[in-house]
Amino acid sequence: MTTTIRFLTLLMLVFIIGSQSLVAQKKKYFYGSWNFDAPTAPPGYEIGVITITSDSVFTKYPNYINILKSSFVSFQNDTLTFIFNPAVEVTIKLTVKNKKLLTGEATWMSDESVITLTKIQPDKSKKQKGK
Repeated sequence: MTTTIRFLTLLMLVFIIGSQSLVAQKKKYFYGSWNFDAPTAPPGYEIGVITITSDSVFTKYPNYINILKSSFVSFQNDTLTFIFNPAVEVTIKLTVKNKKLLTGEATWMSDESVITLTKIQPDKSKKQKGK
């Protein structure tokens, strides 16, 4: 009986640690810079670059000088939710499709837009010049 309880406890610990590692690994899929396209967003907000770190999200639009920092970030399994407030609060919820593609929706006031993010690949020629 005691051996069975010890075995089940050990098995449960292995499962918990393994699942936490998997969640952390999926979270890393989000990190980096992404080009985004939100075709039905208001004019000037349809395209840009989103940079995702472990605790913040930064959004840059081509026609604006300021970079917007998120006020809330949440990673849940394969979904990232963040909020920023340029003039109106915008909530963006993204899901991992693969390591180079995120999809989801942006919602604000009483409207929303589908949003697609494509990973920006680092320029390998710059890395080679630094060697």
